[in-house]
Amino acid sequence: METMILVHETDGRAFTLPAARVARRLRVVEGRAWVTQTLRRRGPAPADLWLAPGAELELPAGSAWVLQAEGELRLRLCEPGPADAPSLRTALRRAWHRLRSAPRPALP
Repeated sequence: METMILVHETDGRAFTLPAARVARRLRVVEGRAWVTQTLRRRGPAPADLWLAPGAELELPAGSAWVLQAEGELRLRLCEPGPADAPSLRTALRRAWHRLRSAPRPALP
């Protein structure tokens, strides 16, 4: 699933991309963006990044991000959708393979 975000504000206000349960990918289509991950409880402090047109950033599941546009900014936010999930046929084939390769209990 893909979501287009269009930011017209040029007054310097930042906005937050809230955390999601799945990993996402952020791509700058037009403009420049300052991006930083919100504070985490563990690990190093988040880094500030400047993203130019064509740049992509992987957003891990559960992470929230703060963005600020430099002028007009157009972003594409991509989340895994049905096309990224294995087909039913593939899922059934994998399950069948696991069942066939599992050790069989001894019969009494």
